[in-house]
Amino acid sequence: MIHQLYEHEANPAVFLPGATVANTNQRRVLYLQNPDQGKYFSNIVEVDDGGTRSYNAIVLSVQRRRARGVTVQGNYTLSHCIDTGYTDVI
Repeated sequence: MIHQLYEHEANPAVFLPGATVANTNQRRVLYLQNPDQGKYFSNIVEVDDGGTRSYNAIVLSVQRRRARGVTVQGNYTLSHCIDTGYTDVI
């Protein structure tokens, strides 16, 4: 199991009617809660090491040789990856 960084925006802009790129900071959560103090904060990225990644794989191979020179061979591969870390910061 591998520990990986997990990032997310702690002060996202809320989509409201009339939302534009020009008024992104006025739509952020902290600004909407307290406009006097919230205007001093823009992007806040929270990072922790709570993400995990696990990868398991198995490869099986069977080979049977016959006396007459005929070979039967089969392969099977199974892999599985679980990943809880992600980022929504662009």
